Amino acid sequence: RNTVIFGHNMLAYAIAAVICGVPLTAYTLLALPGLVLILFNLLWLSLVIAILCLRFRDVGQLISLVLQLAMLITPIFWPVSQLGSGRASLIVDLNLLYHMIDVVRSPLLGKPPALESYFVCIIFGVAGWFFAYWLLAKKRHRLVYWF
Repeated sequence: RNTVIFGHNMLAYAIAAVICGVPLTAYTLLALPGLVLILFNLLWLSLVIAILCLRFRDVGQLISLVLQLAMLITPIFWPVSQLGSGRASLIVDLNLLYHMIDVVRSPLLGKPPALESYFVCIIFGVAGWFFAYWLLAKKRHRLVYWF
């Protein structure tokens, strides 16, 4: 459902990009593979969270709290350059949410995304799918009782 809403919002992006003069470059096409990487990660995340929420009813509230905090520590509302270098930059380097946003946001702004963001999304995606498969295989027979 949210993917369909995202598709509708792309019309608003196109209008805003034309008004603001965002250049349409070859990098803009990189937003599509970035979107595929995001969906690749969100599918395993939703499977793991669904299993955890089915087993532990309070996990849903915990997830909403964690997402609110993640929005504040992820450079969405503030630029990465504010951190400088050093230990503070670990907030960005180890943040999967930042890398998922970067693989789509940078191409839409006409800039190339960091290659590191692609690597992080792919590594987390593959490792996450192995974990989701393991969790589902281990708890599949109990899901009916938890429901």
